[in-house]
Amino acid sequence: MTGSNTDPHQKTSKRLQALRALAVAAFLLSSPFASTEAQTHPPTAEELMDLTIDELLDVNIDKVYGASKYAQPTTQAPASITIVTSTQIQRFGYRTLAEILRSVRGFYTRDDRNYSYAGLRGFLRPEDGNSRILFLINGHRINDNIFDAGAVGTDFLIDVDLIERVEVVRGPSSALYGNSAFFAVVNVVTKEASDFNQGEVSGEVGSFDTYKVRFSLAGTLHENASLLVSGTYFDRDGENRLYYPEFDSPDTNFGIARNLNWDRFYNIFSQYHYQSFTLDVGLNVREKGIPTAPFETAFNHPDNSTEDLSAFINARHIHQFSEDLELTSRLSYGQFNFDGEYIYEGELPTDPDFIPNFDQARGMWAIGETILRQRFMERHQAIAGFEYRYDLQRDQRNFDRSPAFEYLDSSQSGNVWSPFATMEFNIRTNLTVNAGVRHDQYETFGGTTNPRAALIYQPRTKTTLKYVYGEAFRAPNAFELYYGDSGSTAKPNPALNPEEIRTHELIWEERIGTRFESSVSIFQYDIDNLISQDLDPIDDLLTYNNIDSIRAQGFEFEFSGRQASGLQGKVSYAYQHGENLSNDGRLFNAPSHLVKFNLAVPLWKESIFLGWETLYTSSRMAITRDRAKAFWLNNLTLFGHEIRPGVELSASVYNLFDERYFESAGPEHTQSLIEQEGRTFRVKLSYHF
Repeated sequence: MTGSNTDPHQKTSKRLQALRALAVAAFLLSSPFASTEAQTHPPTAEELMDLTIDELLDVNIDKVYGASKYAQPTTQAPASITIVTSTQIQRFGYRTLAEILRSVRGFYTRDDRNYSYAGLRGFLRPEDGNSRILFLINGHRINDNIFDAGAVGTDFLIDVDLIERVEVVRGPSSALYGNSAFFAVVNVVTKEASDFNQGEVSGEVGSFDTYKVRFSLAGTLHENASLLVSGTYFDRDGENRLYYPEFDSPDTNFGIARNLNWDRFYNIFSQYHYQSFTLDVGLNVREKGIPTAPFETAFNHPDNSTEDLSAFINARHIHQFSEDLELTSRLSYGQFNFDGEYIYEGELPTDPDFIPNFDQARGMWAIGETILRQRFMERHQAIAGFEYRYDLQRDQRNFDRSPAFEYLDSSQSGNVWSPFATMEFNIRTNLTVNAGVRHDQYETFGGTTNPRAALIYQPRTKTTLKYVYGEAFRAPNAFELYYGDSGSTAKPNPALNPEEIRTHELIWEERIGTRFESSVSIFQYDIDNLISQDLDPIDDLLTYNNIDSIRAQGFEFEFSGRQASGLQGKVSYAYQHGENLSNDGRLFNAPSHLVKFNLAVPLWKESIFLGWETLYTSSRMAITRDRAKAFWLNNLTLFGHEIRPGVELSASVYNLFDERYFESAGPEHTQSLIEQEGRTFRVKLSYHF
């Protein structure tokens, strides 16, 4: 028989080739590249055929939405990308978005015992909020319309347990998103109803009488329709004794603030999904005590506090005309309320001992957006979009209640309309040019046009080289434009112009085998018209002006790996150096060196993990020219998944070695440096049903 003359090795080889071809076909059909969500070029069939069966089964390239407003592999995105997954959030015990971002290369945070702030690439001035990073939830802008800031602490809109992943897109992205996409875009993607069984209940306790409970329900309403509803309540007493030497006198309780670092919030998130329509609704209300006596308020007074309310409704619909033509429509509403109660000591003999001052902000806005995405000639695609934003309300008020006195009562509205377009040309299968531009037309200062261009080259399947050039702007916000106090110490400046940034970046990304990755980024950026508070020599009143210019350079390195057993780790280093060209000075609160290391080790059957995180921040200069010393933070989390059916248990220790460290204070504080928390713990139990 003919079969008897066949070489058995040849038979085996043919079987392997057939099996490999089957695996390649399965990969191409099931992978994200086959979806219209990501019309990019994956590794070719020939390249995949060169991989072993094990390598084929392990191929995994993350996708990102925030870089281009459609899902694409990170290797094809015109930016340096980091993705933090829900698994990493669990295994490293992250409690807030600020802690998630602090773990990302190049990022660092600041906490003034009231709010948390995030910066990157050497820029996080003590006087600034989170207005130079654009924050999104499922692609929806959540920066408010008073300060243009995004919340990253306990005032963030949703519970971190509802986060499926956090996409960090470095570099200017005003060519797509407009205002605030200055240094980066952070897109928080939420879990869906399908990520839960029918429901989940979670509770946790921690240091300083911290308690938190969450209850989530999910289910299918009818065919192709699902609903997720989740609510969280959090309460924390905080330290009962905080010492500030700047207030160490008998009149100010010897510098001891008692029971003033309390924090509580509740939030609600709901998502309804039907076929290609999705509706997200979110609400967060947070109250926080202030122990630091900012703005020269009465030290150790129990009524010094702030309250924030953030809410949004976001409806989006995707219509697929054909395999190559897609229309995305979005309509959203946002609301932001701020109430600050500040207690001042009476100065005149006729004044009461304490005078309560109230600072209020009320913001409401609506956004409509349409995006048309067309793929043509099989290998190219174009995006054309239009966004219109109407600020229904931008009100600010400041007043004393008793005796009554009005310092500020400002009411503003406005609109901005923004066309944008992006083209992606795949010149060769391994060479892509991505270019886009957007124009934003404001009622206040006029128009601004911002481009972004990227050249992406893959000399081989596992190597990606990128050059990215981008320009972006930050519009003067309502606080900078209109806030004043009846001309006594500060005045508004409606003539402010937007800040501008230009960034060059070189990126090298390398996949080593199927389990290791490395990346190197080299960047330089120039900022003009930076908005800073200044003293007007004509009337000696504080006001905001476009007065500073910044130049900064640096590089970032990262190496990460994972094993089939669940062992995974990452180490990164960032060097950043910036100068204020207006006064030949170093930037305030700008560490030159950041080192980050995390390791998740499976202890038992891929169900119990030990997560270790180490963070190093070099010294920084405060606005008083004092220096915050360098510090190391170590956090440890023991996480158990499915230790019993439906049960998850974790225990975390933060600042494990009780490092004493300080953050730079803003100009509203008497302190130049604010001491941070020592060692704390959290125990968390969740049950899926």
